[in-house]
Parts: sequence; C-alpha cells; structure tokens
Amino acid sequence: MRVDNTEEIKTLFLEMENLFINLDAAKKELENEICIKEAEQTDYLHELELAKLNGIEIVQVAKSLINTRKERRKLKDRLEFINTIKGF
Repeated sequence: MRVDNTEEIKTLFLEMENLFINLDAAKKELENEICIKEAEQTDYLHELELAKLNGIEIVQVAKSLINTRKERRKLKDRLEFINTIKGF
C-alpha cells in the first residue's frame, strides 16, 4: 500500500471502521458461547459426581469434559484477542 494513494487509504479506513463496529457484537457472541461451554462443563462434572457410572461411562464423560474445556479455551483465546483489539 502506498501512503499517497488516497483510494487505498480510504478503503483501509473503511475496513478499520467496520472492524471496530463489529467488535462489540463479536465479543458478545463469544461471551455467550463461553457461557454455554461453562454450562456443559458443569453438567459433565455433575454427571461424574452424582451418576452411578461404570468405568467406560466415566471415561466417555471425562473425554466429553476434556473436549468441552478445549473448545472453551479456544473461545476464551479469541475473546482475549478481541479485547486486545478493542483496546486500540
């Protein structure tokens, strides 16, 4: 991009404006998805705590819990990135 090319600069500023306008919606959506994952996590923990499970069932629930935690971590990393951008 050339600094003296006004069309490129104008396009860049419009894209930046769209980015910052959409940040709040993206942040809210990620926060909702994180809440859903946290609820799933709690359900799996309650299942491990309260259900009478055999060994195979325990392993299945534990795997589901691990996958949910990994998905939650990815969402939290994306939220942290958005919060960093929002600081600008």
